[in-house]
Amino acid sequence: TKTGGEMVVYKMQITDGPHANRILWARFNVRNANPKAQEIGLGQLSGFCRAVGVAELTDTDDLCGKPVAMRVKIRPARDGYEAQNEVAGFASASGTPATPDAPQPRAATPATPTSRPAAPGASKPWQRAA
Repeated sequence: TKTGGEMVVYKMQITDGPHANRILWARFNVRNANPKAQEIGLGQLSGFCRAVGVAELTDTDDLCGKPVAMRVKIRPARDGYEAQNEVAGFASASGTPATPDAPQPRAATPATPTSRPAAPGASKPWQRAA
């Protein structure tokens, strides 16, 4: 990130419906100096893992190519940037919410990583220290 943190970024393509073939990005802030930002990012990553059926994440590649439903909202234009689509929640491709309070997402998509690989032997940001 711009502040020296780390994030996992997935590029997703919508596979059905009126927005088929559109591309969206999901960004999970996994290391951040702001504990709240990190907590939110790890929570989002956890919801994504549950939605694609990965119970214990050992490698982000385990999340690739798996169908997932997602809820998308539009972030209004601000600070010189145009309005943007923002992934706001995940569910299994069958429609089961990944979290109890998650609204029902619609578009099924396969995930593809766009983050750079971690250095060999480096701890994974989503793993808790023992």
